[in-house]
Amino acid sequence: APAHEAIATVRNLLQTVAMIAAYSFVASRLESRNVTETAIRGAATAFLLGLAMGVGLIVSAYVALYGLGVAEFRAGTDVSGIVMAILKPGVVGKLEELVFRVILFRILQHMSGTFVAVLISASLFGLAHIANPGATPLAMTFLAVEMGVFLALVYVLTQSLWVVAGSHMGWNFALGFVFGSDVSGLESPNAMMVTTLRGSDLLTG
Repeated sequence: APAHEAIATVRNLLQTVAMIAAYSFVASRLESRNVTETAIRGAATAFLLGLAMGVGLIVSAYVALYGLGVAEFRAGTDVSGIVMAILKPGVVGKLEELVFRVILFRILQHMSGTFVAVLISASLFGLAHIANPGATPLAMTFLAVEMGVFLALVYVLTQSLWVVAGSHMGWNFALGFVFGSDVSGLESPNAMMVTTLRGSDLLTG
């Protein structure tokens, strides 16, 4: 049905909000502490900071690819889907960051230290996308390093779900809606631009 994606995204948003609330409640009771990593106070500022980081990194990468003659840009076909282009990566970013950074990474960090936690959580993050279209060992390695390691280190520095979720959303939004590239192998139906990449997979991913 035409409204299926919108309804599913709203459902996923409500589920994500419920999961964040449940995590905050359980962690506060079991660990007898203030759960600052999901605190609402300052969340908007932290999220916007992360958003700027994610968008900035993707824009910088595409500027570099353009300078190397690897990327070509042309006008996109449609920008009418901007609401879903904002909402969907926002939901995905919050959910994945809650699972991989706030929960999994924190557990691994307490068990094995930061270095091992970064390696394991980043590797599992890459493997979690193995069923996506176009998944290859090289693509999974790139995803584990460029996002898995990066977001884990951002979490180490900020201890905030909102910063890493904002970074994740900004990354996916810029990649898919601004530049019209596939996001984890998934094609974006609407985009401001269409990007053609030529050259080595080591440069283009």
